[in-house]
This record gives sequence, structure tokens and C-alpha cells, in this order.
Amino acid sequence: MPVEFLGIGATNDGTETHPRSGPAFDRDYTLALARAHEETGWDRVLTAYSSGSPDEREEMTAVGMAAVYTHGTRGQRIRADDPAHREALLAAFYAPWASAVEQAVAGRIAATGRCVLLDVHSYPRDPLPYELHVGAASGAGGRLSLRPRVCLGTDPVHTPPWLVAAARAAFGDDVALDTPFSGAYVPLSRYGVDTRVGALMVEVRRDVPDTDAVAALARLVEAAGT
Repeated sequence: MPVEFLGIGATNDGTETHPRSGPAFDRDYTLALARAHEETGWDRVLTAYSSGSPDEREEMTAVGMAAVYTHGTRGQRIRADDPAHREALLAAFYAPWASAVEQAVAGRIAATGRCVLLDVHSYPRDPLPYELHVGAASGAGGRLSLRPRVCLGTDPVHTPPWLVAAARAAFGDDVALDTPFSGAYVPLSRYGVDTRVGALMVEVRRDVPDTDAVAALARLVEAAGT
């Protein structure tokens, strides 16, 4: 049976412990790595590729509300489907923001050995047309999904039980997990591979008094930082 020597490459110099120094697809880095494999006799190179910006795996793409909105919360068209314009907007706004988050996460890990990301939003009491998970099966006909005072979005890798417990303690009654929204933001370079990054999304229903929400968030931030 023939034997092939397979190398593994990447499109940038980022690792699980160090953020990349350039773009997600670094042409010069990729070319240099390919040449190194060629010059040292490898038969093939498997390139591990992960997008550095939102892609079609984002479920909100289905309703035109991924990183670049083409539709509003009531389904109304707000921007034409223009790939070139989309890329320009991502480069101007998403990429600098994502890079800043990456750097902030790296800084906290370097200083303390861990980082907790709290992604805070609000949502209305009544469902809006854009919502994908309004219905929940419940016998014949189904029913509306829960719309608690506070929804906690979690991730199976990056949301530890202690963080969920701290959020429940901070917000009190009527807190639900992953309904009507789910998931938590983690930089792509660390997603699924670096458990030093904890993450929790907090969705506060808009009829919750501001003073209550702010006080609860302050308690959660204090707990997350200890």
C-alpha cells in the first residue's frame, strides 16, 4: 500500500493561544507555508480553513439579518443584495470590531488566565416577524415559545455551569435558558477550542425596569470577575 506524507496548513498564523497577526486569509503566509511543504517533500497539504467573518452558517441569514442586514425586524427590505457592498461594510465595520474583541480577549487571558464575554441585548414582550424560533411543539397546534424576563443564551463549550448559576442568582425569578434566543458570542479563532474563554448572552425583556436590569448586570459582572 502506498504511503503519502500529509502536512497541515492554515491560512493565517493564528493558533488556539495566540490571535492571528493579519487577515483571516493571509496570502503571503499561506504561500510561504505551501512552499515550505513543497521544498521539504510533503505529498499533500491539508489546509484547515475557518472563515474570519460571518458566513452562511449564521441562521439569521435566512431572514436577512446576519452581520449585514438586508431586511428589518418586520421583514421589510432595507438594503439590496449586493455582495461587493456587503464585503465593503464587513471590512469597514465588522472586521475592526472583531479584531478589537480578539485583542481584548487575548489581553484578559494574558493578564488573568481567562476571559468572560457577556453579550447583552434586549427583546420585546411580543414576538416580531423576523424571529425564527417563535413556535415550540406542544401537542396539537403548538404554542408560543417562552418569553421570560431574562433569556440566557449559552454555548456547550464556552458557558460553564458556574456562569449560568451566577446569572440566575443575579437576575432572580423568570430566567430561562436559550429561549427564545440561543447561543453566545466567542471570537472565531477561539471558538470550540479555548475553554479559557467563557461566554454568555443576556437578553433582557424590554418591559423590565432599567434600574432592575442595570443592578442585576452589575451583580453578574462582579460575579464573573471574581
